[in-house]
Amino acid sequence: MSNGFKNLEDKRTKPLRLTNCVLFIIEIVLFAFPYIAMVDSEGNYRFKTILELIIGMNAEDNKWIKMGLLAIAFAIIPIVGFFVTAFDKNSCVKSFFGCVCSFAGIFCLVFLVPQFSPQLAFGAMAAIIIYLFIFAISVSLALKTVAIRALKRKEQEKIAEHNEA
Repeated sequence: MSNGFKNLEDKRTKPLRLTNCVLFIIEIVLFAFPYIAMVDSEGNYRFKTILELIIGMNAEDNKWIKMGLLAIAFAIIPIVGFFVTAFDKNSCVKSFFGCVCSFAGIFCLVFLVPQFSPQLAFGAMAAIIIYLFIFAISVSLALKTVAIRALKRKEQEKIAEHNEA
């Protein structure tokens, strides 16, 4: 009994796509973990999460506004990656966005955050590692999708050739 919707996703690419979705969700959960470590005016270490940076933007201090905007960019990257990966089932767009989002996340963590805080905390380190996994899975997913398309095209050519004979 069919409801009219056809599943176009291949059984060989579905586990990789779902793994990428789960990794993007883990990235979103890491917003609650400490991302940066700072020394306050009393000489104590203070850890800031992405959520604290977004909520605690101080309009009087230009540094905190820049950190808050950077935190918003951190929040947008995995959310966009998750939605594209979750809803794109049969093209290579999910792989492209997975690579771009992981590159953007790593770039921001490695090159932009040290301008504000020289110490990265546990959340930032875990995010870098997970972004590397997302990148590797996205590349693997792209190669597998291209190979499946080539295989299907070859099978269709074989069927067309058989029908002509």
